[in-house]
Amino acid sequence: MKIGVDLGGSNIYVGLVDGGKILKSYKLKTEPLMGEERVIFNLITAVKNVFNDKVEMVCVGCPGPLDFEKGMTLNTPNVPQNMNIVEPLKKEFGGCAGNIAYNLK
Repeated sequence: MKIGVDLGGSNIYVGLVDGGKILKSYKLKTEPLMGEERVIFNLITAVKNVFNDKVEMVCVGCPGPLDFEKGMTLNTPNVPQNMNIVEPLKKEFGGCAGNIAYNLK
């Protein structure tokens, strides 16, 4: 099982996926004007709502540009800049969280 996260400027959408089928989903406001701590709190809260002990990977897509090696946002227009996304997820969920994807749209 995997969790896909769409971290946008307005909302965070998460889905628990297995074999291409969405088993559970959750939506939460991003609240970027409240700062980095709030965005990370909301991100972790959203993931917790679909997480289970069978999850192998958490992948995050968000506005870019991104530093893939550090797992951070850079000069992003809709979420806090220089925000580490991967480390807080690893701290909360362990080794399954470590992938970040660039939003291609």
